[in-house]
Amino acid sequence: MRNPGIDSIAGFFVLYIVVGHALSRYGVTSAKDGIFPFPFLYFYMPWFFFKGGMYFKHKDNKTALISSYKRLMVPFFVYTVAGCVIYNGLAYICNTPLHSVKSWVSGLLVQGSIDENKPLWFLMSLFFVKLITNIITPPTLSLRDRYRSVVLLFIAIGILVATISNMFSVHRPFWLFNTASGLVYFLSGYLIKETKNYLGLIIAFILWFYISFFMPVGVDMRHNTVHYGHYWMWWIYSLSGIYLVNTCVSMLPKKFVESRYNFLRICGVYSMEIYVVHWIIILIPFALGVV
Repeated sequence: MRNPGIDSIAGFFVLYIVVGHALSRYGVTSAKDGIFPFPFLYFYMPWFFFKGGMYFKHKDNKTALISSYKRLMVPFFVYTVAGCVIYNGLAYICNTPLHSVKSWVSGLLVQGSIDENKPLWFLMSLFFVKLITNIITPPTLSLRDRYRSVVLLFIAIGILVATISNMFSVHRPFWLFNTASGLVYFLSGYLIKETKNYLGLIIAFILWFYISFFMPVGVDMRHNTVHYGHYWMWWIYSLSGIYLVNTCVSMLPKKFVESRYNFLRICGVYSMEIYVVHWIIILIPFALGVV
């Protein structure tokens, strides 16, 4: 059963991603300035990993591999090919520069996605994260507390790997380090799930507010680089922001959140479809040579 509140957040963030990508790709904003227009919401990608952890259900490893492959890697390959065909097909017709096979291979091996559909890195990363989580978590919820120390250990390992990568500017392959950071947020969602702890809400608000306006931090999760601020603050900032948003939305009147006129909820239901096609659409003017 779907959670309309979580769907609404997903809808907001997927639209936020689309607008941010369009603004940066068309030169309205730049990576140096933070790419996205509202830096105090720079936990949008961690939120999607966290959400995945909230609803994670353990399966036997073979079933988990097959279901995750169908859910994530099949769309990954389909929309990778779609991006290649649409962009290079239009570029060929309009006599604009084509992307080479070498760039596709390099993109997949190093970046985890190709230039014609860069955001697909998330699908590959989430695929690895789900498989790792399935291996290290217990088969039943009744055993979850016994495995808590194992989960916390892997959260620590994920933080360590991603932080060392950033500290020493070792960012390739991208998919290795965004999988490490993605695992941190996914497992955090697995442990925390849904809650209405008011003390936690107050603490989360204070941390998010202080960091957002006095020590702002922006991290590009795809290649694990800092746009501004201190990298280590990103973990605290993102988790506090995620907790804050999830808790606040859970307190909204059900009548509003569940309304069929709630546009964000509708976008959230189709967030995956929006996510995998938006970059292809954004690049069309470039393929046509009009930008």
